[in-house]
Amino acid sequence: FVALDFTNPDENNYAYRLEGFNDQWIYTDYSKRIATYTNIPPGNYLFQVKGSNNHGVWNEEGASVKIVILPPWWATTWAYLLYALIIISIIYFTWKLQLRRIRIKHDYKMSKFESDKMHELDNLKSRFFANISHEFRTPLTVIQGIASQIENHPEKWMRQGPKKIMKQSEVLLRLVNQMLDISKLEAGRLQLRNIHGDISQFIRYVSNSFQGLAESKGIEYRMPEEGNSIFTDYDPEKLMQVLTNLISNAIKFTPAGGTVSLEFVSVSNSSSNNLEIRVTDTGKGIPKADMERIFERFYQIYDKNLRSTGTGLGLTITKELVKLMKGEIRVSSEEGKGSEFTISLPITHRAPEEQGSGNSRMHPVVVPSTSSSSETEVQ
Repeated sequence: FVALDFTNPDENNYAYRLEGFNDQWIYTDYSKRIATYTNIPPGNYLFQVKGSNNHGVWNEEGASVKIVILPPWWATTWAYLLYALIIISIIYFTWKLQLRRIRIKHDYKMSKFESDKMHELDNLKSRFFANISHEFRTPLTVIQGIASQIENHPEKWMRQGPKKIMKQSEVLLRLVNQMLDISKLEAGRLQLRNIHGDISQFIRYVSNSFQGLAESKGIEYRMPEEGNSIFTDYDPEKLMQVLTNLISNAIKFTPAGGTVSLEFVSVSNSSSNNLEIRVTDTGKGIPKADMERIFERFYQIYDKNLRSTGTGLGLTITKELVKLMKGEIRVSSEEGKGSEFTISLPITHRAPEEQGSGNSRMHPVVVPSTSSSSETEVQ
């Protein structure tokens, strides 16, 4: 740069600055009229120069030039957009890869879980069919033996034989009914046939039928005492099946000298009115490992002291029937000390659509045989 003052030009002075990079004026003389800048970031700048004559009079307007420094290609806006696109793509494909790995791992676990469950179900079904075959074989063998005795010694067996055959037939019928009940429950075709009556009288009626079985095994059996009547809608057949399963199961797993008791009480609060039925025993108790599975279908608690642990359907049916009656069942147990099953059923008024005839008196119900040879196997 140079000032256009030719009178003693060696005495001219100059000042310059690059606005946007160095805003301070840099002063120089005639011998240094070159401005050098390095490492200037990309952007827009204004280079300004002003000069003075030999008398020190400055031209404040000076001269200026705009300077635009372009960024390198790797620092342009398009380059940053490309970088962002690449980073987003990497994140996306990494996420997809991780998601695929998780899905594959999950599918493997589910496949293994289903395989284990199917294997376990196969084992349970095998045990079930073995046990149910045994349950069928026992009464059929007895019936066959009695029939043979009647044929060979009719004068001796004609009187007592038919009664024993009838008893064993009831055992077979009950086993078949259990299997049919499971099918009906699965299909949702099992319906309540409610009556309106004194449910407390019915519970005592069912409970009393187990007195002989308990005594034959040397077990103290405590039955509910006479008390106030509780009128409600209930299905005698379904309730009888539930009570029979629980009481016979308690007697079965309680050793001689133990105690089995049945009690019930009406529990009321501001929101509901329920009947609680408790079946308590001082038997072997339920191991903690089995507590969560006792209501599963085909599941049976192994007991080396019993020749058979049943079909594995009793408690499943019991829970489903209680649920059908809009109630709930709870269990508490301590191994070696006994168990307590609690059923809570709502106390309701007459339900005409479910009552059929609507008769309020006690309907006749066939209570299953409770002899030692025909126990209701549950667990």
